[in-house]
Amino acid sequence: MATNWRAVLCFGLAWPFAGLGFNAVYLGYLPSGLALVAVVVGLFLAGAISGTLLLAVLNGVRTQVGRFAVSLGYAMFAPLALMGGLLAPGPFESGTESPIGLAIMAFLAIVFYASAAIGFGLALTGGLAVAAHSLAVRIQPSATAR
Repeated sequence: MATNWRAVLCFGLAWPFAGLGFNAVYLGYLPSGLALVAVVVGLFLAGAISGTLLLAVLNGVRTQVGRFAVSLGYAMFAPLALMGGLLAPGPFESGTESPIGLAIMAFLAIVFYASAAIGFGLALTGGLAVAAHSLAVRIQPSATAR
């Protein structure tokens, strides 16, 4: 169990670095002050949630092909979740004028949008892995009977 917490911590720590790198390279700026704190904490929490979801789905899948499909799904949806989480606070920023309200809305938007995208990706690929396994189990007895 300790290894799982270490993996979740690694996911949580990797997301702020990736997110701030994306901000610097693609968007051309880094937030400062309270906005920086909100982005870093939001990305850490979104990374920890995504790592927990990934480990939970991987523990539920029993085959190597299923594990590969889930890992591939995470690798495909993690960048989308990261970008969605960073770009999502934009519409909320215009609704508030206080820096604290802005930080809270940015934090909530990052966590919500990033977690929703990762959840969708893992549900999709996990469901495909379970369906492929059940199909393989049904086909396998008929192939050996021939």
